[in-house]
Amino acid sequence: MQERQKRLDPQRNLVVGDIVLHVDEELPRNTWIIGRVTETYLGKDNLVRSGKVKTFSAEFIRPVRKLGLLEAI
Repeated sequence: MQERQKRLDPQRNLVVGDIVLHVDEELPRNTWIIGRVTETYLGKDNLVRSGKVKTFSAEFIRPVRKLGLLEAI
């Protein structure tokens, strides 16, 4: 039997103030937008499932899997 390779260890939750990349599969990585988390939304299991991100031009809500953590506070 093979050991499961994906997501064995718990991941850190996003918190307000974290710097993130907005991951967009349609664009090349060097054009992804940088933003700051301004609000987080919890799921039924009390883990952060999405976050409100403020960029230089807009503010939007994205799921955590579409955000890449750059710098934690």
